[in-house]
Amino acid sequence: MALSIKIHQELSDYTQDSQSQKLRIWTTDAVDVTPAVFILQRVLNKRTNKTDNTFAAIATPAQLEDLQENTPGPGTTYYRASEITLVGRVPEDLAVIFQSIVYEVRSLLRDLQAQQALTPNGSFIVTPTSVTAST
Repeated sequence: MALSIKIHQELSDYTQDSQSQKLRIWTTDAVDVTPAVFILQRVLNKRTNKTDNTFAAIATPAQLEDLQENTPGPGTTYYRASEITLVGRVPEDLAVIFQSIVYEVRSLLRDLQAQQALTPNGSFIVTPTSVTAST
């Protein structure tokens, strides 16, 4: 079955700052892949003395295996989640960020699909769009 994931977005006013908007992005309906593809970092906010969870990147195939979901594992401040919230002042910038996230998720799915195509032994022809076994 083909890998797939549904990405949702919701833009709303950010209540703590009337000049900003909040973009909520979340994933559902994942097929043959976890919906937790967003990498977040949990860090201490020295100003408020509370922890903040900051979006860092879209996961790589290795991070899908190595990082825990919803909370950092031992020895790391990074973890995977299926939802992020971004805040920005310019709606157009948030739209560009959303398109970039969609592009990166597509790249992740292509990488995972390429991994599935590989077998332990053999030769492979690799192009920018495919990986095929060579006889």
